[in-house]
Amino acid sequence: RAMSGFRDALVVAEVALSLMLLVGASLMIRTLTAMQGVDIGYQADKVLTFEVPLTEQRYPTIAQRDTFWMDLDRRLSTVPGVIAAGVNTGFHPLGGWYLQVDVPGTAPDRRPVLVYNTNDGYIRAIGIPVVSGRFFTDGETALRQHVGVVNQTFVRRRLGNTDPLGRVVTVPEFKQPPLNVADNSFRIVGVVRDTLNDGVSNTIMPELYVPFTITGEVDGVVLKTAVPPMTLANAVRQQVYAIDKDQPIREERT
Repeated sequence: RAMSGFRDALVVAEVALSLMLLVGASLMIRTLTAMQGVDIGYQADKVLTFEVPLTEQRYPTIAQRDTFWMDLDRRLSTVPGVIAAGVNTGFHPLGGWYLQVDVPGTAPDRRPVLVYNTNDGYIRAIGIPVVSGRFFTDGETALRQHVGVVNQTFVRRRLGNTDPLGRVVTVPEFKQPPLNVADNSFRIVGVVRDTLNDGVSNTIMPELYVPFTITGEVDGVVLKTAVPPMTLANAVRQQVYAIDKDQPIREERT
């Protein structure tokens, strides 16, 4: 009788656990289906991303890092099958640098803003449209001009929907170690469309895009391709090794 009761209890426990697994699997499938239907704000097909982690020992100065990245960007743009090449410190929709950004003349706001160290090739590679003004140019990036671009959410939350063009914003952390940027102010020259930037389930955060040459701290590359992205992986690696044969590459993915 004791064994019979134990078997019955075991069967009940097994059925209960099986039901829990079925419910969990059903919820996971529903979540994945919902995520596939989310509009992330850009075309993710035929996009290749990878990281090139420059070390402080090999590239100790901003000038050295900027030279590497500008050379690599130029080389990647000439690879057959590459439509656009860009660099950044983060990839949409997964976030970037969460920093405080101040707007002189307005009340302090310590809520973080997503700050991207990038170039105009980045928004062209993933197709984020400019809705007002313009994006900063390759020439402004090369000359380390202190210009910036914000998204629509930044204009709405931080500028009260007033005209953002010509306004100046500052990034206090840029003046602190290890960046030690002498001038942390940026004049807004354009606004880009809102795009998911803090995961696919969170609300869109304010963004500020600045030329990567200001800090030299970029580490990611994104390519828009005319062919299946991974077919260009070897050609991309060769462009990196042509600049520095000992420089590692990581996180190659579509």
